[in-house]
Amino acid sequence: MAGFLNIQSLYKSHEGRTIEHLSSVYSDEQILTEAIGKVIKEKLSPEIIKSKLILLKPNWVKHSSSSLEDELCLRTHDKFILATLLVILKMRPSKVVIGDAPIQGCIWGKMV
Repeated sequence: MAGFLNIQSLYKSHEGRTIEHLSSVYSDEQILTEAIGKVIKEKLSPEIIKSKLILLKPNWVKHSSSSLEDELCLRTHDKFILATLLVILKMRPSKVVIGDAPIQGCIWGKMV
């Protein structure tokens, strides 16, 4: 049986690990969906997902990582969640729930 951990790198080199590059990946729905789909399909077959209730648990921790507004908040990027949802929906689950429990001090309206 293969291990649980499967890391899919979206970087071709260490020098390419920049916010700008990551932003370009998140802006390309096809690249993001293919990368997520590859990881999911290596671990879960459509037969396992079909007709099941699926919980997607993003990392919704806090709307901001400092007391001031910033761009680096502590939550999973919306496009990552949507791309994952697209991959899962193609496997025909009966229902998908997206949920998490943010920490105290999180302003839910700002996070969503």
